Amino acid sequence: YQSQPRQYGNDITLYMAEVHTLAMIFKKKGITVSELAENTQKTRSAITQTVNKLEQKGLVVKERNKDYHKVINLFTTDIGKEICHYHNELDHKNYERTVEVLEAFSVEDFERFGELYEIIYKEIQKDS
Repeated sequence: YQSQPRQYGNDITLYMAEVHTLAMIFKKKGITVSELAENTQKTRSAITQTVNKLEQKGLVVKERNKDYHKVINLFTTDIGKEICHYHNELDHKNYERTVEVLEAFSVEDFERFGELYEIIYKEIQKDS
């Protein structure tokens, strides 16, 4: 699911990691690569590669910080913002569909699922 490229309301193809990075830049205008790396627990190198791809696709712009010239701040372009809005709409629709499906299950069903999950998790941990 994560590794399948998708289009978000236009002909620009993005991977899930790219659209999530784009969404963080949209939400935190002016964020830096270092801050993105810290927030996502990814390396600066990995984030830099993703940001460069987003910049090449015209979704992100880099601007030198006026006060601290060594710092580069990131911003979404208008197309980047449109993709973020489209992605948010998709997430909301998926959430609503998931809630509808889950309403068919009782509290007891969820409790039993939790018990089964715990048993499976403990068995997996034995091999670690």
